Amino acid sequence: IWIGVIARNHPALLLYLLHLNDYLYLYVAIFLQQYPSLPNLSGDVFLLAEVLSDL
Repeated sequence: IWIGVIARNHPALLLYLLHLNDYLYLYVAIFLQQYPSLPNLSGDVFLLAEVLSDL
């Protein structure tokens, strides 16, 4: 859930955290491959956070 909060308030910070955490970056890459039709990533990061919490 914290991913969604950070993404909505500090998108640049989210990108920085992605660089720090290779596994998180991998999950995001997999998520984007599964859902390439997302119109706005920042608006759907909360959904992404829910997906990551299930891994």
